[in-house]
Amino acid sequence: MGPFWRHFHRRAGQEAGTVLVVVCVAMVAMIGATALAVDVGRVANNNRTLQAQADEIAMDAGRALNGQTAAQLSGATGAVTVAVQNSATRNNVPFSKLTVDLGTLSGTTFTTIASPIVNGAIQTVSATTVPKAVRVTAGGTVNFLFDMSKPHGSKTTNRSAIATMDNYGGFSIGSWLASISGGNNSVLGGLFGDAFHLNVVSYNGLVNGNVTLQALGLNMPASVGVLSPTQLLNTSVSINDFMLASIAALNAQGNTAAVNVLNSMLVNASATGMVKLGDFITVAAGGENAAAAASLNVLQLLTASAMVLEKNGGHALSIPTATISIPGITSITASATVIEPPQFYFGPVGGSVSTAQVRLSINPVINIGAGSGTTACTGALSGLLGLLSCVLYALSGMAVGVNLHGSLPIDVTAAGATGTLSAVNCATPGITVGSTTQAVNLNDAANLALDL
Repeated sequence: MGPFWRHFHRRAGQEAGTVLVVVCVAMVAMIGATALAVDVGRVANNNRTLQAQADEIAMDAGRALNGQTAAQLSGATGAVTVAVQNSATRNNVPFSKLTVDLGTLSGTTFTTIASPIVNGAIQTVSATTVPKAVRVTAGGTVNFLFDMSKPHGSKTTNRSAIATMDNYGGFSIGSWLASISGGNNSVLGGLFGDAFHLNVVSYNGLVNGNVTLQALGLNMPASVGVLSPTQLLNTSVSINDFMLASIAALNAQGNTAAVNVLNSMLVNASATGMVKLGDFITVAAGGENAAAAASLNVLQLLTASAMVLEKNGGHALSIPTATISIPGITSITASATVIEPPQFYFGPVGGSVSTAQVRLSINPVINIGAGSGTTACTGALSGLLGLLSCVLYALSGMAVGVNLHGSLPIDVTAAGATGTLSAVNCATPGITVGSTTQAVNLNDAANLALDL
């Protein structure tokens, strides 16, 4: 037994020495991997920081694009240069690490017009082209804490962000009852009375009450909750809640005259109707910010809302359906929509909306018959149908009765108009809206049959 145990102890001692060597080698590798991971992590973190800085400064520089040329935007006092300097200071970014390019963006391709700032140095720019995009590049260097080959190694990286500017504008087209002078107009009073069940219809004081979609959304009652401008356009809210939000927004402006009118409306109204502003406000893709900040007249919004409610109710400010009696025609029904809701547009150049001010619908139901045989030829002819019956009798010797029946619906749209945003000038703020008018548009769909 003695020799066996001596042999076992020798084997155990040899293996212990081998494990120690393996552990030492592994520790060296682990330390190296850990050092590499630390340095790689610091580089990755630096890249994230640079990207955030580039994004923020690019957004600030993009807001400075105002339709001026690259030369006007550059230089020590140029709007882009000043915006980049202020943003760099505000975000604690070394100005010397920034490069700024002005240009245009098509898809994902950025085309440089000029570089007003290169590594913090302000350049002289003479380009007279108007840039629509700005690219900001932020650079930074990470000094390695661990580097086996270079004790003082480093890694320099940069990240870029591009901000674009496009021209957006807004306009409205339609007939505004609000333009009628006086506070007790019978047409507007009738509209508000029908749609909102108002007993008091005076709107004096509302003509100068303006709010934004953003303010309306922020001041919605607690039962509705705060709505973004996009949510507000796509959410049906009660007229009561709309009025409450308008009152809060106007109160913040100190517009007591408009607030008093709306409070009077609330007291005397049973405003249970629901309205969605998106039914008459069109916002094109990219025009959300323009729509959110646009100043909208409360009276115009209320008028358009009332028209939508009336239209949905089936009698949108219409002349009641009338029946006209004409000999030989069973019936003729006619109704006229006096006015349609005005339309709003917010978005880029080229967008358009249409509205028609008067729409007349006529639907005659025809059932005209003529006698047959000798009666048709010797009696009083019923116009062309009687003549046709007589001719058929003469040709065939048979009594032929003729009957024309069916319908001839006619839809006439008058005073139609389409407004198109033609141009937006941001340098000297202003927009151009082109309009196309349409005097009369006639649509008919005849459904007539002749029986013999």
